[in-house]
Amino acid sequence: MEDLNDIQLSDLFPAGFDIDPVKIEEERKWTILTDQIMAGNVIPVIGQNILIDNEVNLYQTLIDSIAKLCQIETHPQTFSQLVYDDKFIQKFKNRDNIYGILNNIFQLKKFEPSRTLKRLLSIKQFPFVITTTFDPIVENTMREVWKERNVKVLAFSNNPATTNVPNKGDIAKKSDIYNPTLYYMFGKVDKNPHRFVVTDHDMLSFCKSWLTEGFRPKVLSEVISNKYLLVLGGNYSDWLFRFIWYSMKISLESNPSGMMVDNDVEDSLIDFLNRTNTFIQKDPEKVIDEIEHRLSERMEDFNRTKFDHPRMNTDVFISYSRSNKEIAKTLYETLTAKGLNVWYDMKNLSTGADFMEQIQDAIKTTKYFVALLSNHISEEVNDYHVYRKEWDYAIEQAIGLGREFILPVCEENFDMYNPNIKLPNRLKSHNAFFYKPDMDFSEIADDIMNKVNLL
Repeated sequence: MEDLNDIQLSDLFPAGFDIDPVKIEEERKWTILTDQIMAGNVIPVIGQNILIDNEVNLYQTLIDSIAKLCQIETHPQTFSQLVYDDKFIQKFKNRDNIYGILNNIFQLKKFEPSRTLKRLLSIKQFPFVITTTFDPIVENTMREVWKERNVKVLAFSNNPATTNVPNKGDIAKKSDIYNPTLYYMFGKVDKNPHRFVVTDHDMLSFCKSWLTEGFRPKVLSEVISNKYLLVLGGNYSDWLFRFIWYSMKISLESNPSGMMVDNDVEDSLIDFLNRTNTFIQKDPEKVIDEIEHRLSERMEDFNRTKFDHPRMNTDVFISYSRSNKEIAKTLYETLTAKGLNVWYDMKNLSTGADFMEQIQDAIKTTKYFVALLSNHISEEVNDYHVYRKEWDYAIEQAIGLGREFILPVCEENFDMYNPNIKLPNRLKSHNAFFYKPDMDFSEIADDIMNKVNLL
């Protein structure tokens, strides 16, 4: 079966047909975003510009208020400019007092979140959220949205070695991103100096720590490097955004990369975003409108056609080469131990019947298709193997479902993009799970179980 990703526009429209490439490209990017949301792969990255309403930047408001208290007339634009003013020193004696001042402000006053922020989080498709701010506004809003569930709060520390806490500021396992969690990328407001980013010096210190092995949150970094990042309200300079993007994505070639929502983007940054396959939009409210509309359409389509789809009998179908039968058996045993209902040919395939028909029916009635991929496939590419037929059935099913369905589980160092393997495009995924021959598959099983539960 021909993969839809291989079809060119010229194949779909006759010669002379009026095609607007800009509109087509924009529609493609919206479709990617919607697909990624439905698959649970989108992580919002929230900045200071969408924290409160009335088109007011909260942090600039705080700077202005403190400057007025100190009788500073130069109108500082940053906290660094504020604390390095002589009048601030005269008033508060020490620059480091700014941390306690900010902590006291947020202890005493609860700020109402913006309509934009509440709308975004109320969609409830984004359990894991990253904020580049230090205030508790996003945290409070998440607690309001996820009332019935506890919201875990993590904050990056620019010096975890001093805390004596292993994995400080990291998630425990990859599946944690499916639970309501807020991550403070640049620290959370605290009475102690330099625990969160306020000044330029703080930012440089945190940036250094993010890029230092041992400080960097290892598990979280592995997870978010393959996720679609939805960046809103950042107001980032060119260099800072590039740093944030690189810190999270590791590779600047990740695809799909994400969406940047900002009404004032430097030209040099636009060039960078285009090169990294990042979708650029200006108005956060319009972006949320579009997301809500497209998710609503997807749900209407599902409700309209749900009775056309066969009942889902199993949670997972395992497809594998006989060369990997021991690995497949281990994966089966691990998944079933987690309580999942798994279709595995050694247990489910009946004798004396059309086994290909059984396999096709099983793929049609499972929630997820797990393709076990190893380096043996490259050796078997010229021979007939049932698993390649299973791939065809799964691809057809995935197209009909319109959601994430195929979950590649790949041997370490397996190259999905090797043309000699002849792997269909729909099996090539940046969200593949990778295994080593001697591992117990527990972590992969947890991730698959979370996907099943979310579905």
